[in-house]
Amino acid sequence: GTNLGEAGRFWLNNLVLGDTSTTYKLDVAGTTKLRQGVVMATDSGNVGIGTTAPANKLSVSGQADMTSLSVGTSTAQTAGNGYFTGTVTAGAFSGGSYAGTINAANVSSGSFGGNTGGGTYSFSGNVGIGTTNPTRKLSINGSADAYLDFKVADVAKSVIGADGYGPFILYDQTAAAYRMVVNSSGNVGIGTTGPGAKLSIVAPTGTNVLTLQAGSNASAYWQIGQNAGGGTNDDTFSIYSGTYGPSHNYAPVMTANNAGNVGIGTTNPLHKLDVNGSFYSELVVKGNCTGAVTIDWNAGNTQHCVLTGNVTFTFSNGQSGGSYKLVLKQGGTGSYTVTWPASVRWGSGVAPTLTTTVGKTDYAGFFYNGVDSTYDGNAFNANF
Repeated sequence: GTNLGEAGRFWLNNLVLGDTSTTYKLDVAGTTKLRQGVVMATDSGNVGIGTTAPANKLSVSGQADMTSLSVGTSTAQTAGNGYFTGTVTAGAFSGGSYAGTINAANVSSGSFGGNTGGGTYSFSGNVGIGTTNPTRKLSINGSADAYLDFKVADVAKSVIGADGYGPFILYDQTAAAYRMVVNSSGNVGIGTTGPGAKLSIVAPTGTNVLTLQAGSNASAYWQIGQNAGGGTNDDTFSIYSGTYGPSHNYAPVMTANNAGNVGIGTTNPLHKLDVNGSFYSELVVKGNCTGAVTIDWNAGNTQHCVLTGNVTFTFSNGQSGGSYKLVLKQGGTGSYTVTWPASVRWGSGVAPTLTTTVGKTDYAGFFYNGVDSTYDGNAFNANF
């Protein structure tokens, strides 16, 4: 039906153009243009705003302002929110801001730009980079390597991650060098990409391997490794102590060279053991001795007995070439005697006579002859 109203106006219950259907208030069959270049509806069902050639169900050329947006769902969103049930493909999220919340099942093939508006990105689940199946809070996948790149003022500094050298690496981009590698065997390499032991440390020629310092105390400073202490012999193992600083007041503690010689207090040992300075063997005090008494030389090279009765000695664990000393003090009423082991030999074939006076001390020295398995008495000093 048609109603004629005021001048220039009329009312239609239904308007059908290009068809005979009266199902809709406005039914247009074929391409329709409303105000040329503004709205375009094609006979394929596509609608264009700002374009005369819409390629999709809705094509918008220009800026679109919406208080909310739902894609792939008929669920209405509250103002300022958008909901996407499919995949969101973005050339770049940049140059603008989004004040609400975007819920997306998948976000792919795009990048987040630098204009974040000072906001924070948060993800409640796992995040995958290079993988669609992240199993951790952050999963990074690469065909040959997987790295995290760290920069300062947009200058590359370091990389951590995994590559052909192992499941964990630390790479210095400034020096273009691997600083640490943990390989698939669990070996850790510092200064090397091929650690052959649980800890392998490789330092450049002329440098120290390991430095130990107690807090900020510069006088409690130790260096361990080849060429420690700032020396030049890279085929030696050394331990140094001293003050760290420009003066480098290092003192050699121990050095082992490639000839198998060990030096204590010297960096140039010429013999199997070279000691620069004095050394001593701690006195082992046996206490009161009477009856059968065993002297175990592993306990110490110098041992002390207070005779409170006659004693029969047994010696054990003498080392070939070792020198030993036994200190004997008369206790009790004095005049006590000793019976030496059968392995003890005296130069004259006769054992020396002990002091009998109470409180007096005798010193007996022995050299262990490993060829004959004997303790040869080479010194005896009495009545001290």
